[in-house]
Amino acid sequence: MKQFEPRVSKIISRDNKLYRDCLKLSQKKYRDEFGAMLVEGENLVSEAAASGKAMLILYDEKVKLPEEYRNIPSVAVKTSLFTKLTDTKNDQGIVCVVERPKKEKKHFFGVAGSAGANILILDRLQDPGNAGTLVRTAEAAGYAGIITVKGTVDLFSPKVVRAAAGSILRVPVYEAEDADEVREITTMMRKRLVATVPQGGIMLNEADLSEDVCLIVGNEGNGISQQLLAAADLKVMIPMKGEVESLNAAVAAAVIMYRSI
Repeated sequence: MKQFEPRVSKIISRDNKLYRDCLKLSQKKYRDEFGAMLVEGENLVSEAAASGKAMLILYDEKVKLPEEYRNIPSVAVKTSLFTKLTDTKNDQGIVCVVERPKKEKKHFFGVAGSAGANILILDRLQDPGNAGTLVRTAEAAGYAGIITVKGTVDLFSPKVVRAAAGSILRVPVYEAEDADEVREITTMMRKRLVATVPQGGIMLNEADLSEDVCLIVGNEGNGISQQLLAAADLKVMIPMKGEVESLNAAVAAAVIMYRSI
């Protein structure tokens, strides 16, 4: 992408166009417009390089760029400017512009819609830490993709990307407009919509969730929307002891997702 091709070996001015465009990637509308996102830190930059999606590396002028990244376009950045590119207090001096996964429904079907594959649905989840943890857990549990319902935190925002620890570079994501589109997609894929409920469902250990499942994780405060609850093909309850009424969204989903392994 020519937009992120370095024209200089070092950025020393905040008016540099490349620098300004990279700063814009902190906002969702520009991540969508440019089809790119920023990842930071040695581990995520290494993951991006391994994925083949790394477009540009920017590094603090005080840092020596590792040899392993010499084949990726790179540019040094004045320290006072570099800190503006990071989302952490103690940055590691390196960030990477990465090609964002494709958003098209057809592409998502192609990589995540195969027979037997399981999919995670995030219904207006708001906490970046929860969302990133769920992306990471979904990959670990063998889930083939993730569908987000409008109102869910952007999975390509810096905080979510960090919590996902590289999984966001590998797990396909599709952003659905509403519950109706979710139902349309799951029907086309011949998947079962599965919702967790506090009562009125079957116990988790009695449910077959090994394949062709679309597991819904609801909003932290309000839970799963009434529309998706009504559309669910199966409702399950997680057995709990003591006086605990519910589990954290990411924990509950992890318990259920690992039923498929």
